[in-house]
Parts: sequence; structure tokens; C-alpha cells
Amino acid sequence: MLIIQDKCKMKLNCLNGGYEDPRNCAICKCPTGSAGIRCESIPRSTKVLDATYVCDSSCADNYLEIKHGAILEQTGFRQCCNAVPGDIISVTNQIYIISVALKAPANFTLRYIQDTTSNPLPKAPPAQWKGYGGITGLIGAENGIDNTWERVILKELPRTLQTFGRPTSNLFSDISRILQIFLIQDE
Repeated sequence: MLIIQDKCKMKLNCLNGGYEDPRNCAICKCPTGSAGIRCESIPRSTKVLDATYVCDSSCADNYLEIKHGAILEQTGFRQCCNAVPGDIISVTNQIYIISVALKAPANFTLRYIQDTTSNPLPKAPPAQWKGYGGITGLIGAENGIDNTWERVILKELPRTLQTFGRPTSNLFSDISRILQIFLIQDE
């Protein structure tokens, strides 16, 4: 970020990580997710209640960004294709939710709890499976709703193949042995 020092005679107290606009000293340049003369408010938007994104694993054209840290001008947690399971707890009492969709369709569903106590959060209901079936559905879903694909390929498969040993001449027997090892490891 390039900030031109001392161009503006009157200093604005920009909020939420904003800074004085060097082209117009009467307003602040606000980070994505904040608005107003001093970045004191959030931009007007419509209420989105459901979610589907065209997959963009680069997180450049289609994503849901959740800014939940103390420094709101920093890029937040981005989800690009599928919802990542787990709770996201804000550091402060502010959270920005930004949906960027250059490719349609793009929607999202959000469940949030405002908790003024320090009690544990209630458990979220399990996510509904929206897979398309078959290996194409599994690969196309990238990590799946619970990171299954990543867990299998990056963690379990190498360990299973190491445990498996040498393959035999019977492919079905080998596949059966690999599946049995997976099932034993999951218990």
C-alpha cells in the first residue's frame, strides 16, 4: 500500500485500517468490507441466504471471504469452492463477510451466533452432502465437505501403501487389502 504523506492539511481519523485518500482529503480510502467517510460503517448489500460457487481454486474470481481478525484491512479467510467445516470465531465484536463472484452462480449460506457470554458454542448441524457421485464428483468437489479427499490422498494413502507391502498378481485381492487397512486406520 502506497500512502502519500502530508498531502492533506487536515488529518482524518480513518477507522478499520482505512487511510486518507490522497486524491480527496475529505474522505478515507477504506479496505474491502468497510465504507463511509471515515470507514466507520459497512457497505450496503443484499441479504444472501443460500450458496453455490463456480469452483475457482485460485480464490481470485469466486470466493467467500470472512474477515474475523483484529486487523480488518488484512485479507481474511477465503473459501473458494466448498464450505470448509468448523467454527470461525471472531477476535473482536466485528466480522466482515465478503462475497466475490465474477462467475455465476455464486451464493452462500451462513449460520452465525452472537454470544456475549463465554459459554461454548452449540454444535452446528451436519452439512448436507451435495456430491454428484462417482469419482468425478469426488475429484470435482476438491476436498469434499470434510476434507476427505485431502485426508485420503495426502495422509492415509501413503501410510496405507507403506503398510500394504508388495502387490500380488490379484488386483481385487490387493484392493481388498488396501480397503481393510483404511478401515482399520479409521477406527
